[in-house]
Amino acid sequence: MLDIEPAPLKWPRKPGMPNYDVFESEDCWFDGPPEGFNMTLSPFATMFNSLFTWISSSSLAFIYGHDENNNEEYLSINGREYPHKIVLSDGRSTEIKQTLAGCLARALPGLVADLRLPVPISTLEQGMVLLLNTMSFVDPLPAFRMKQWQLIVLLFLDALSVCRIPTLTPYMTGRRTSLPKVLDGAQISTAEYEIMKDLIIPIGRVPQFSVQSGG
Repeated sequence: MLDIEPAPLKWPRKPGMPNYDVFESEDCWFDGPPEGFNMTLSPFATMFNSLFTWISSSSLAFIYGHDENNNEEYLSINGREYPHKIVLSDGRSTEIKQTLAGCLARALPGLVADLRLPVPISTLEQGMVLLLNTMSFVDPLPAFRMKQWQLIVLLFLDALSVCRIPTLTPYMTGRRTSLPKVLDGAQISTAEYEIMKDLIIPIGRVPQFSVQSGG
């Protein structure tokens, strides 16, 4: 019986590439990025990703008028999972939350003026602080501009208007003339805003609406 020397194993080649050493960079399936390449997320993608990591099942329980610890029924809604609140043991979550609270506090007065809200700023600040207490903070905050922070504030006020500050409801649902100004300043479309709002208010504005759990 002839001893056949096994052929050395090589990675598959790119279609149409010449028969060069497969480990040379120009013959690799995963070439490095071109010089000067920089991947930057859109404002919408950055905002959505931030909200996605912040919002917990406790946040939804709070938004819909329940105790934040009574959050089991909000772990999965319409096929989307909302995890338990995460608090880092090294104190970073608290630092991130305090920094975020400062960003929102600076953005709030301008938004209140644009929307002509009759609710005292102190009441809105207290509501947002309680909402922040239900969220998870594990990653550094994005470098949003003031107009983009104002849009985050608007989303949070939308959430608070469901149950916690009901006097906001007519201003959140009837702001057809003022909303485009806020969206344009943040470089967000109406459709993108609705997607983010659906993340925070996934079962609408009616508190007694039944939660649709599961996939």
